[in-house]
This record gives sequence, structure tokens and C-alpha cells, in this order.
Amino acid sequence: MKAILMVDEMPEECIDCPCYLHSEEDFNEDCKAMLRPLTNNLRPDWCPLKPMSDEAYKVLMEYFEAMEKAKSIKVRVVRNIENG
Repeated sequence: MKAILMVDEMPEECIDCPCYLHSEEDFNEDCKAMLRPLTNNLRPDWCPLKPMSDEAYKVLMEYFEAMEKAKSIKVRVVRNIENG
């Protein structure tokens, strides 16, 4: 089974990513998506987030809507709003 995670805006740095995890106990910084430590705040080559053009996003969302209507997939939209 496959899965897709999309974020509204491609983060420039790991600290701005929803997959970023900072441990206060040992001051480690990790990527929750890949279960790997981060060595700096720059997006590493192995980052699972891939840039997508607005046009590609529109086509993908139309495809998801059609597949959901056909009961082939279940689309779940989750919004995590922090700071207002």
C-alpha cells in the first residue's frame, strides 16, 4: 500500500517542516518521516518531500477527487494550524 503526504508550502528548511522533531532532552533534531537524524537545518538530499508545480498539484487533486468518487481511494485532509 502506498501513501502520499502533501504540505501546503514546501519548507525551505527542516525546522519549518511538519516532519521536523526536536528533542529537548538531548537536543537532537530528527526527521519523523524518515526516522533519520538531521545534521543541519538545510533540506537533505534524502528528504521525502518533493517539490510540485501548481499545475501538477491541480491535476493530482482532480485525480484524487475522481478516484474518491469511484470509491477507489479514501482522501483524508488534515490541517495542523499552529500560531493562529
